[in-house]
Order: sequence, then structure tokens, then C-alpha cells
Amino acid sequence: MMQYVCRARQRGSEFTVNIYGFTKEEYLGAIPSQVQYVEELGSDIIFQGYRPYEEVTEAVASSDFTILSRDVNRGSTAGLPTKVLESIGCGMAAIETRTSDLEQYIVEGRSGYFLGMTDAARSVERLQTVLALTADEVLLMKTYCRSANLLYYRKFVCLLGGFVNRVLYSGTRGDSSVESTANRICENDRRQF
Repeated sequence: MMQYVCRARQRGSEFTVNIYGFTKEEYLGAIPSQVQYVEELGSDIIFQGYRPYEEVTEAVASSDFTILSRDVNRGSTAGLPTKVLESIGCGMAAIETRTSDLEQYIVEGRSGYFLGMTDAARSVERLQTVLALTADEVLLMKTYCRSANLLYYRKFVCLLGGFVNRVLYSGTRGDSSVESTANRICENDRRQF
């Protein structure tokens, strides 16, 4: 992903990349192949190192986007990257590689954008388009992320409740009062979302 960021910069895109959790030395020690890109970005890439959680969430919320780049492999498709969900939960759109089941959470152009890792030219062009969004367009995306409540727990009550009811009451008559209360809550939730 860093090479795409550098190409976008070479083509005139203006941005600052803040990397949290690593110092420059730690980052380059872990990914030495990135030295050229880090040097090329110069003062446009800032390594924040470790910071308290509250500071990171404030920084994420004040940014235009978060970027998460993962290779598509067995490990990255097995789980959902929580950083994406935290980002959207902070009201921040995400620029991501298409891994896991992110398509359930990233609504293209509303809560984020996908970049491919196989077509460099297309990905750089796409990144330039995203980085050229106006402040109003970015604000609309942030508003969508905050209002979509993608991770709001009540959205999952019915799903979890149905599972629990099947486990608890499979093969038995069940407790109709519990079932009827669960159905009423779920019907109300469907109307709200």
C-alpha cells in the first residue's frame, strides 16, 4: 500500500500519513522493504509510536480516512480486522484491501473504499480519487459512519437471541413467554434499523 501512497504523492495528491503504534525505526525494522517509500514521503509521513488509546481514537476521529492494508491470504480472510470496525465506530471512513468479510461493513463510497493489491495503476488512480474528495464529501462519509451504527449491539440481539433460543429450546416445547418477548423486541428492532 505504501507504494500506492508514494505514487499518489508523485502525481500531485496532498496528504499526511500518521502511523500509530510504531516508531519509524520499529516500522522499518519490521518491514525493511519500505525504506524507499518512507524516505520518499519525508515529512508527509509521521510515525507516532505508541500512544494511549484515548489519544489514538481522537486522532482517528479527526482524520479524513484510516488505511488498512492486508495481503489476501488464509490468515487475513479468516478473521475480521477490528481496526476497521473501530475506525467506522469513531465515525471514520476506511480505505482497505478486500479481505475477510469487510464487504458487510464497507459500503463503497459511504463508509470507505476498497483498493486492490494486484492492479497497481488502478489502485493508485483510485487512491488519488479518494484523496481528492472535498471536505464536504468527507464530512458526508463521516456522518454516514456515525449514523449507520454498524456495530450497535441491538442490531445483533435478534440474531444472537434466535441462536440462543434454538440451542436452549431445540427439541422441547420451549417457554412461549420468553419466545414472545424475544419476538416483540426483535420486531421493534427491525423497525428501528
